[in-house]
Amino acid sequence: MDLPPQGQDNRPFVAKRAPAVPGSDHLIQHRKRIVFHVPAAIEQACAFRFLRGVREQFGSGMPVFRDVVFPDFKVATVERGRGWLSCRGRRTDLMPGMVYVLFEGAPVSFGPDPIDPMEVTFAVVVGEAFGQVLANVGLTPAAPVVSLGPAPELREIFRALRDRQGAYVLRAHGQMWSLLARIAEAGEAGTHPAEASTARDAGVSQTPVQSVAPAALASQVSYASHDPAVSRAMAAVRLHFHEPELRLADLAQAAYLGRSQFAARFRRATGCTSGDYLEKLRLAEARALLADEDLSVSEVAYRAGFKDPAYFARRFRRTTGESPSEFRSTSRGRAATVTP
Repeated sequence: MDLPPQGQDNRPFVAKRAPAVPGSDHLIQHRKRIVFHVPAAIEQACAFRFLRGVREQFGSGMPVFRDVVFPDFKVATVERGRGWLSCRGRRTDLMPGMVYVLFEGAPVSFGPDPIDPMEVTFAVVVGEAFGQVLANVGLTPAAPVVSLGPAPELREIFRALRDRQGAYVLRAHGQMWSLLARIAEAGEAGTHPAEASTARDAGVSQTPVQSVAPAALASQVSYASHDPAVSRAMAAVRLHFHEPELRLADLAQAAYLGRSQFAARFRRATGCTSGDYLEKLRLAEARALLADEDLSVSEVAYRAGFKDPAYFARRFRRTTGESPSEFRSTSRGRAATVTP
């Protein structure tokens, strides 16, 4: 991934960044850096577990995200620029110094300001108790934003998950608890939630993004591996296969190996390449979506982790002998035949 050297990630994505001017050629480009994380054993006893650390500069021409439903929590801070977030009919303008949460299972609409799109840093976490933790500090799906000032804790979480030095998992958790403490103190001082204007977005449709059959994929696509490094990489694939940005370098990092050594050990342990394993998981997810969900072929491709729907369709036909549309028709026909 395109990550800066250690100690230099305080820099913004776009040097000498200036707001875009409508009708001009000056547009701010979308950029995104992701650090993938496989939850450590010590995290199983915690209220939450990290999945990813992300820095993202929204682009000037990016579309609005309408009623998206996430399968995890995203705790974010606005570094620069502006945007907006709408949940349960309440709209909040986002600006630097604000921290906001995209809640697991709660439909939310959001987007960047087209003139001065926001740059954000966020941590992606899961955990059965994390929603209650957030409620205890004053954040809920109806009030997910707090005006807090700079939130360096999220940058430190990103660094810890990226560098993996020493007790980095504990440091990352410590930073999150520090941020939560500041949010709670802001609530006690009466400075949150942020002022919001109530405005319901019209014409939105729910677009859930959670996997329809995550538990089944491990059995549908399984390789026996007794190599702990390869097992860590396989766990990373199963957690993050739906992310199109997942790369060989990320899996090698999860295995604590160099790319060449990782590629050789993965093939030796599993009999296939990491790319083959990743594609098998994505195609298995696509088959489940086609059989059970009323999504377009393009939506299935994106949900399964493919960037290009045309490439997805070619790979799907090569492995199944049918186009995605043909597979959907035949699979639903079989289901109708066996239904009493």
